[in-house]
Amino acid sequence: MKGESPDEGVEEIDHGAAEAGTSARDAEQPLQERLRETERLVVRLEGQVVGLQQRVAELEGAHRTARKRAVWFRLALLLVLLSIYVVVRARYAS
Repeated sequence: MKGESPDEGVEEIDHGAAEAGTSARDAEQPLQERLRETERLVVRLEGQVVGLQQRVAELEGAHRTARKRAVWFRLALLLVLLSIYVVVRARYAS
């Protein structure tokens, strides 16, 4: 007690009360920060989902176009082969 002033004890009590309030805020702050971070992540992922959906639609369109081309190519090839067959058959039939 010698050398201690009554104010020192009060400061410690005030400091303790401030720490209790600060620790409650500190406990809440990381929660709020995690919530904000999670919200940012959700927004970013939603943007990626929209981008991926657009990309899938583009790829489906390209796939459909490629299949149409393949069908037309096969049809043309079949027509050419049948024409060649008819010409060769007519030539060698006589």
